[in-house]
Amino acid sequence: MRKSLLLFLIFSIAQAVPGDAGSLLMDYGAWNNISIEHLTIGAGLINLTQEIYLYAQDVEYVKSDFSYFNVTTSSEGGYFTYIHEGDADSLYWDFNARILKNRTVMRLSEASGFPLSPELIPEEVKDYLEFSEYIDYDPLIIDKANELVEGVSGLLKAVMNLAEWVANNIEYTPTMLYLNGTQKASFVYDTGKGVCDELSVLFMSMARSVGIPVRYSNGYAYTNLCNDFGSHAWVEVWLPSNEWMPVDLTYDQFGWLDPYHIKMYGGVNLTRSFINTKLFSVDQSSLVISNELPEFLSDSLSTCSEGFITVIDETPESVEFTGSLSLSKAVAGEDDYALLTLSVYNPTNYYIPLSYQVITTQNMSFVSGYMVNAVILKPNNYTVDYVILKTPVLGNSVSHPITVKLPGMEELNISLSVDPSFKQRTSLEELELQIASEESVVTDLRVTSVAVNPVISYNNSASLRFSVRNMGTKVLEDVSINIVSSLINPLNLTIPRVRINEEVSVDVELASIVDYGEDLVMVYASINNQTTDNSTELVFAKKPGLIVSYKGPVEFKSTDALTFQLLFNKTDRITVSGIDLMISTGSWSNNYSFEMFYDVITINASIDVIGFGNDTFDFVIDYYDAYGTKFTKHLTQGVVKTGEWWELIINWFIELFNSIINFVSGFQSRA
Repeated sequence: MRKSLLLFLIFSIAQAVPGDAGSLLMDYGAWNNISIEHLTIGAGLINLTQEIYLYAQDVEYVKSDFSYFNVTTSSEGGYFTYIHEGDADSLYWDFNARILKNRTVMRLSEASGFPLSPELIPEEVKDYLEFSEYIDYDPLIIDKANELVEGVSGLLKAVMNLAEWVANNIEYTPTMLYLNGTQKASFVYDTGKGVCDELSVLFMSMARSVGIPVRYSNGYAYTNLCNDFGSHAWVEVWLPSNEWMPVDLTYDQFGWLDPYHIKMYGGVNLTRSFINTKLFSVDQSSLVISNELPEFLSDSLSTCSEGFITVIDETPESVEFTGSLSLSKAVAGEDDYALLTLSVYNPTNYYIPLSYQVITTQNMSFVSGYMVNAVILKPNNYTVDYVILKTPVLGNSVSHPITVKLPGMEELNISLSVDPSFKQRTSLEELELQIASEESVVTDLRVTSVAVNPVISYNNSASLRFSVRNMGTKVLEDVSINIVSSLINPLNLTIPRVRINEEVSVDVELASIVDYGEDLVMVYASINNQTTDNSTELVFAKKPGLIVSYKGPVEFKSTDALTFQLLFNKTDRITVSGIDLMISTGSWSNNYSFEMFYDVITINASIDVIGFGNDTFDFVIDYYDAYGTKFTKHLTQGVVKTGEWWELIINWFIELFNSIINFVSGFQSRA
């Protein structure tokens, strides 16, 4: 964007490398001294209104002072409104805010089809399909756009194809900053040159010509023209989810934006001046209104807003995706071809459109694919993209490093050695056929949701349930399944058919070939020389053997306490990790817990609360194995307490008295 849109934001950050930050915390603001010159005695200001289009969008306002303004927001952006009533010689406003700007990454729950049905586009969005003075209708542009989207069935893919072509075929030409105004899309297509405005209007013309709504977005971004932030333009594409997806053709950011982008406003076409002044006065022709703005808001191309905006903090981007690079061959001859394959795993539940850069030596050329490529990451899956490289003729052996940078993923590196003596050449047609085959038929099989029931089996059998999902682009026939573990005999079975994006669940009974043990059970699924696997833990356990016996008298006198022993005896080598013991009679109970460190342990007990006559001890023994599973044993022991005849009579009266007390208490509580 040219200085006619005015340089505003400056971020005093040393490295200032767009794309390497996850978020920026910053202060920004502006001011204006408004001078009102009265050329005649009768001139007088009644009302002055200014709309200031410097309200930052898609940010979090940590704190702000907008006390001079009303703030208006809309789907396209927001602005400040300054209003003054009455006459004045000078007026003043300012604002300041602290904002947090995060990296923008589109996350879409579903992928929309293409072309878009007109019935799918709301009336309020159809304006973004219209041509205009700069986004002009040109048959050559329309033909090229149709060529780029021919055969494409997905909206995101259509958008990415257009963005790739514009970004890689239109040369960013800084000298065009000095031209008077933005050039039309047809001019940009014919000359192949432009800056951010021109790249944006050409993309908008191409997208609108194939029925894709797109709007212009202006704001500020880092520029290496002055190693600072300056005014900038990009576009936003409407999606049926009623979201707007950013596409920056200058910075090669498709579907995402780094936090160095600050959007101020958007619109159907190129947007308005950043300050609009409206006034109502007496003898308006005799009033001269002038704005005294800070230097960074001047229209001088050499002005950079050093220090006016301060970055408070920067957070690096987080790693979200994993990927790998491979080459069709590690060594190639001169004037030869090699296929570079990028594979990226997206662990989220969303479709994520992104762009990535392929960086290599200047002598290497791109035959299929570009230095800047677009990719649409499939949810919970691997996405593969291809670039065909042509090797240079240098006359000596050279190793060419290749780097791939994709946002949210660690940088990937690989090297291609070019040896003039290497004679095993690869034809371009062979690689193009391989890409066409891979792109049209993708075999992507996954084993998911592996689970064993019960988790710990004590009867030498368990049920295994797993699912096989087809994430590719063809129906899979006769999928081979192998189930392997040291605890069972190997099992082999075949799933006759798995349709595209279908998940087939399989239940298998497992029988143990050992008394007890634990191991992983592996599930392998194979098709067309591709094998994928998943696993879960399998445990066949044995119930610990434990004998509990009572050692003590069955009959005892009233003058004695009942003293006895409980003998706990393990009958095998299975671990008993702990024991909970509850001893109870009709009117008394107590609990004990202890560890069983030895194969045989003895518990001594003495109880003197038993009444006369017959009584029964209940022993409830809960014991646990190494997996925390609880087992329970019950033991019952009858005992008799004897005494003299007069002791029995006294005890009978005591029990009668207690019964009467309990009866009276219950009667009173009911009353």
